[in-house]
Amino acid sequence: MQRGALELSGVVDELDAGTEYTLNWLPIGGFVRMWGEEGAVGKGSFNDAPKRWRAATLLAGPGMNLLIAFVIFTATYMLGYPESPAVIQDIAPGSPAASAGLQSQDAIVAIDNLRIRSIAQVKPYVDEHAGQLVNLTVLRAGETVVLGVTPRTLAQTPEGQGKLGIVFDVNAARDYKLVKHPLGESIQLALSDIVDTVRQIVTLPTRLLAQQMAPSEAQVVGPVGISQYAAAAVGQTTRTGEPFWFLNLFAAISLALAITNLLPLPALDGGRLIFVILEAIRGKRISPEREAIVHFVGMMVLLALMVLITIQDVSRLAN
Repeated sequence: MQRGALELSGVVDELDAGTEYTLNWLPIGGFVRMWGEEGAVGKGSFNDAPKRWRAATLLAGPGMNLLIAFVIFTATYMLGYPESPAVIQDIAPGSPAASAGLQSQDAIVAIDNLRIRSIAQVKPYVDEHAGQLVNLTVLRAGETVVLGVTPRTLAQTPEGQGKLGIVFDVNAARDYKLVKHPLGESIQLALSDIVDTVRQIVTLPTRLLAQQMAPSEAQVVGPVGISQYAAAAVGQTTRTGEPFWFLNLFAAISLALAITNLLPLPALDGGRLIFVILEAIRGKRISPEREAIVHFVGMMVLLALMVLITIQDVSRLAN
């Protein structure tokens, strides 16, 4: 041994490996655990950082998911967005659609200021405006007609009917055409889609309480359900050679991850941000050890919820 060398002996019973980068089954996907995130405090750790740095770090993950979704949504509009007419096949007697004067073979091209590019856009907008007057712009025999209609609330809607009382022509919907948009317009459309999705998710509890939609219509899907959608999207892209179907699903998942991670729930980035905000308000920090316990319990609850959602997805498959 060289002169002046220090020799240490003992037993290492705990070793902090620092920041960990992993790929996991649970929680699914990529996962980064920063040094000190689980309650440990030390020079250079997450918990040792100033509030603004911790907040910026917590926002970075959802922010990147949001950016990816925006870029891909923009690309889908530039590469070609499939547009198909929302053609009415049948109208229930006595329904709001019948009272408003809608007819079979009318094609809905806009609702208020929302341009309708597919049938899938109609229901969310109608659900959100149940009990409110909306203006439908329809194409009828080559002419444009604007009709006012008030969608029924959930309590007013007969079983087996929609809030407007119309049935769409599915065969007409399959006859889509790819429409390519310039960059500026694609950016606007992508931003509009993102804002609309966020608004629908944020207002979901209010719409459920107001009975604008049934709880069964607000189903959450887990890994099994996502894999089904992914298989269908890949199959459609493979058959048609059109990248839209896969790219659109990829962007939708990225957007969902961004929104979910920002929810103010323990173990999620939004829940951790709540503790940073409380620290700023109180002027004093909650013990990192206590915060870690809260997030651990939250993670266990989220994992249990994921198991229940997976069981639900499997049950739906079996039926």
